[in-house]
Amino acid sequence: EYAEHYFPTFDLIFKNGDDLRQDMLALQFIQMIDIIWKADGLDLSLLPYGCLATDNCSGLIEVVKNAKTIMNIQKLGGLKGQFQFDASALYRWISKNNPGAEK
Repeated sequence: EYAEHYFPTFDLIFKNGDDLRQDMLALQFIQMIDIIWKADGLDLSLLPYGCLATDNCSGLIEVVKNAKTIMNIQKLGGLKGQFQFDASALYRWISKNNPGAEK
């Protein structure tokens, strides 16, 4: 009970056979840019997930609960093939799920 109260738990994915070093660097860059934007009053509600490369071909990735994949969003927009892409479907989904975003 003590540990649960003071130490948050995380759901993680262990990836083997995938080099996560570039992912880790990109996510660190996104976090830095988010801090800069917030300091300038621009909050885009970014939630970069955790990523830790433990080797050149393995690592840990934080699970983002209730996340939607781009493919799932595309399917909601009516697309059936995985090689199709409709940017307007993404825009509609973002607008629908972020009603306060347009000011």
